[in-house]
Formats: sequence, structure tokens, C-alpha cells
Amino acid sequence: MQTLTLRTRLDPTPEQVDALQETLERFAQACNLTLEVARACRTFRKFKLQRLVYGQLRALGLSANLAIRAIARVGHRAKHFRPTSCDYDQRTLSLRGEHVSLSTTRGRLRIPMRLSPYHRYWLARARSVQGGRLLRDRRGRWYVHLIVRVPGDRAARSRITRPGSRTTARAAPQASSR
Repeated sequence: MQTLTLRTRLDPTPEQVDALQETLERFAQACNLTLEVARACRTFRKFKLQRLVYGQLRALGLSANLAIRAIARVGHRAKHFRPTSCDYDQRTLSLRGEHVSLSTTRGRLRIPMRLSPYHRYWLARARSVQGGRLLRDRRGRWYVHLIVRVPGDRAARSRITRPGSRTTARAAPQASSR
């Protein structure tokens, strides 16, 4: 099995855009609150932070899993967080045909995705969706980076090509036996 990240563009309605933006803002607010507590207590250990801030993050309106994802993100980076992305796991993100179902501060939303033949090819072969990241770019376009598990030998391929392209996946260089 190998893991791929597929960047897909979303087509949310104006009401869904408001819910997504509110979720990003609350997620960034949760990350910054957790960061302040981590600095004050001088600890970035996930479980200790979880005991200290979980109730406050839930009071912000985040779901339980998004609160845990915010705490985990602070353990990786120690700087100010802006509302540009939000982490999702298997429980907060799922695929429903050509729609993605996301947990937001306003409940669960089903948002249509723009899928190319490349995306459809890999999603049809995906064994599972491991999670993803919701992003808004500078132009206000919405994306979700889907992390999927697909069958394949990681050692046998050095890169993955688009289906139908003329180039094929190259074999990984073999270690010399000298």
C-alpha cells in the first residue's frame, strides 16, 4: 500500500463558504489558544495540552475531533496560526461519490468536488481515505487535500504518472551489491 495526496477543488455554495470560513477561523483561534497555554506551561506534549485546553476548545464550537486536531497541530509548530487551513481525519472527512463530507462548526456539510480523470482514477482505486486538509487560497478558492491509501509497491515506483500518459513509472534504483 502507498499513500497519495490528491488536491481537489471544491465548489461550495455561499452558505457553505460561510460555514467553511467560520470553521477555519475557529480552528486557528483554537490553535492560537493552545499555543498560548503551551508557552505559559512550557509544554508541547499533546496529552498534557489536551487536559489543559480541551474544554475551552469545545466551548469555541469545534467538534471533538477538530479540537484534538488543533492540539496536535500546535505540537508540530510553535508560531501564530492564521485561518487558512484546517486538518481533518477519517472521522471528520469522508467521500460520498463526487462530494466530500466535512465536519464544520455548523454541522456536517456535503460539498461537491471538481474531479479530473486523474482524480477519478486514483479515487476509484483508493482503499481508504485517511483524512485531509481543508484550504482556502489567496483568491478565495477552496481545496481539500485528500490523503488516500492505494494498492501498489512503494519500492517499485519512483513516481506516479497520469493515467494514459506516454511515460511510465520508472523503477526505483537498485542498491549495488558491491
